[in-house]
Amino acid sequence: MFVPQGNLNDFAPGDVAGLKPNEVAGFKPQQFAALPPEAIGGFKSEQFAALPPEAIGGFNPEQFAELPPDAVGGFRPDQLA
Repeated sequence: MFVPQGNLNDFAPGDVAGLKPNEVAGFKPQQFAALPPEAIGGFKSEQFAALPPEAIGGFNPEQFAELPPDAVGGFRPDQLA
């Protein structure tokens, strides 16, 4: 499984959009939290569907404000519990 390495603070929306769902599935909470809010705008629904519930714990309000509306449809009930 792919686990992102390096400086996630430098990720841009295009970087996130280019990740495959199985690559996003390797995100840890601290890695998700390190993404700049504007990078969240690159997420797609199928990527959010692949995120492990614990990764969502790294999500902060600034990132939430950048969520594309179509990406929200990818959330699963177990991620939001």
